[in-house]
Amino acid sequence: MTSAPSQGDPNPARPSQERRSPAALNIPPSDRHPGSPTLAVHSPRSDDPHRPPRHSERRGDSNARGGYPRHRSHPQPRPHGTHSRGGRPQNGHRRQDRDPPRTLEELQNETRRLSARLEASEKRERQAKAAVEEMENAFQALQLSHTSTIALLDVRTSELCAAEKFLARVDSYSDADITRLVQELNGHIFQVAAQIADYVPTLTAGEAGRDLDEAKMEAMAKLLGPNMLDILLSRQHGNNMICIEIAVQACISTHLTWLIRLWSLNRDVESVLFGMVYKEMRKHATDQNHAEEQPVFGRWRALSRSYIRAVSESQSIAINITKILVGDVASIASLAGARGTRSCLNKTIGAAFGSKIQPLVERSLDIRKAIYEDVISGEFEPFTVACGTYFDKGTMEEAYTVKTATTAPQHTQEVKALCVTEMGLLRREKREGKVHDMVLLKAKVVPETLVNELRGLGRGSDSASR
Repeated sequence: MTSAPSQGDPNPARPSQERRSPAALNIPPSDRHPGSPTLAVHSPRSDDPHRPPRHSERRGDSNARGGYPRHRSHPQPRPHGTHSRGGRPQNGHRRQDRDPPRTLEELQNETRRLSARLEASEKRERQAKAAVEEMENAFQALQLSHTSTIALLDVRTSELCAAEKFLARVDSYSDADITRLVQELNGHIFQVAAQIADYVPTLTAGEAGRDLDEAKMEAMAKLLGPNMLDILLSRQHGNNMICIEIAVQACISTHLTWLIRLWSLNRDVESVLFGMVYKEMRKHATDQNHAEEQPVFGRWRALSRSYIRAVSESQSIAINITKILVGDVASIASLAGARGTRSCLNKTIGAAFGSKIQPLVERSLDIRKAIYEDVISGEFEPFTVACGTYFDKGTMEEAYTVKTATTAPQHTQEVKALCVTEMGLLRREKREGKVHDMVLLKAKVVPETLVNELRGLGRGSDSASR
């Protein structure tokens, strides 16, 4: 029974239906939409034969056994071949997509093609292995070369370090330093000679040179010169001690110059041989075929002298040289008329002046080391002038000037040197392929023109000025 529609209702009333819940309608939970409100819909009974199949039943989904239907946010791809375009399954009627069977010829061609590819691949593999082996061999060769190069580099480095030390041109002394040392030595020699000259007249006068044998007389003549020896023996110097002073200066200066220039002070060492070798090296310095540069023979000289001195000279060398000088000074005193035997004069003069002569020897040894061991870039050489040498203004300088009322010195190049009183100094070095000598300090000599003045001088005579 239906109620009549109300007046004014725009929609006519539909037949009223009873609002039932899904449970009341016997709707399984799988067909319920989550969160959907309870609707009053008419649903046929589940046992109604005319009820259309449910969605889950139509698809055969497992959700039909219970639970809510599965909602996908994105459609899932279908497995290939399960559904056709119309949605029908193709399980039993799947289309065959396989390639048609190939002929024997095609298979043989394919086999040959694959064999060729395999052969090419094997060839490339062999080539790659050969290249790798070649690279490994090259790498090993490079390693050996690198190792040998490193070893050679170490050897060359050590050689260069040694060469750098050998060829170093840094000198410990300059020209001015060496010149100053020689000048100071000459000054000390003059002072000691003046003191000895003042001391000799205090000795008791006797017969001149009575205790000197012939060999000693010849040695003194070579050392002082025949004219100076004649002046001392003839007692023509009177009481003027300038002759003794000149003789002592000549004796000490000549001895110390020899001392400085000798390669070794030991008689067992062939100093002459070393000097000849070094002179030959300097000579070849001007020969292009056998050229030896200044640093080479300079370093050789320094090393040779250093080791010769180390192995052949003792610390008592200064004492031994002092004894020799004291003996020669005693001989000069004997020539000048001092009374007593040589041995007595040696003891007397040694006790009085030995402590003053020994420092001169030590200074000379220091100069010897400085000149020949500490200077490489050039060569310093002290020199004296042999008795009877013609006067040379380039290398000589007058030591004494005697002025009298009637005579005055007039020296020319024909004048000879009576004897030397102070050593000179020159520097020898190689420039432009030639060896040059530069005089840094002139040797002071007494000219022979002084002999007449000395023979005429006596006590109270005109004085000689240095």
